[in-house]
Amino acid sequence: MFDDNLLYDLNLRYLSAAKYMVTADPQMAQLKLGLSEFLIQIITNSSLQQLERMAKQDMLCFNFLPNEQQFSNLMDQPNDDILRISVAVTSNLAVCRK
Repeated sequence: MFDDNLLYDLNLRYLSAAKYMVTADPQMAQLKLGLSEFLIQIITNSSLQQLERMAKQDMLCFNFLPNEQQFSNLMDQPNDDILRISVAVTSNLAVCRK
């Protein structure tokens, strides 16, 4: 079982790498990471503190969520349990449909 520090570290490394890729070459980041233009804008405009806050989620965030509106809401309300459950269910449904 992962501890929270490991999840935080993995999430922050992923988000930091995504921000680096988006800054260096947005089109390549879009292709390699499957990011939409909407998510590229979010990552581009996120400060290190915002990335750190996103990384503190107690789940792995290596794949961005399939519903961009939910992802945006989760960034604004990272501790909203109902939203987190909704996002987890939506993410799992997207994986099952592939």
